[in-house]
Amino acid sequence: MINLKPDHIRAWIHRFNEKGIDGLKDRPMVRSLTQDEKKELEVIDRAKCSISYRAKIILLSNKLYNAKEIAHILGINEFTVSNWIYKFNALGINGIKERRRYTRSSQVAS
Repeated sequence: MINLKPDHIRAWIHRFNEKGIDGLKDRPMVRSLTQDEKKELEVIDRAKCSISYRAKIILLSNKLYNAKEIAHILGINEFTVSNWIYKFNALGINGIKERRRYTRSSQVAS
């Protein structure tokens, strides 16, 4: 079952009524947040850590801002916004957390 908020459904209907099928294209929106996810995202956002802007992206999308508006507000690329929304939708909070990156120097045996 798909978990959609009535506000999200109304937003999609409004976009469709205004622009037809084009209003539905390239508009990634975050899935409905659980109360725990929303609280955790708010904590991350307030912490002003390296992933705070990712949490802000998800929180703004949850308030029905589209990727273009979020990119403008945060001063980042629209593709970056869409990318983090897709990752969050697929993996939840873990999708926006830092992952260890392996470099050549860490892979070379001593």
